[in-house]
Amino acid sequence: MELVNNDEQNIVLNQIFQGYLIINFANQWLDNSDERVILKDEENNTIDETFLLADSKNDWSRLEGE
Repeated sequence: MELVNNDEQNIVLNQIFQGYLIINFANQWLDNSDERVILKDEENNTIDETFLLADSKNDWSRLEGE
């Protein structure tokens, strides 16, 4: 599985997890506006994706609507 952002950058998820997975990035991976995160399976099928997001506070740990 992998995560893909709106800039077509991807992160391969090669671990087994349930519930929540927290990823700490050493560099910027999400933009502060018009950003989306897509979860894809091994065949490149979309499993889940966010709506277009914006974050002017640089706090992507917040959930939509908080």
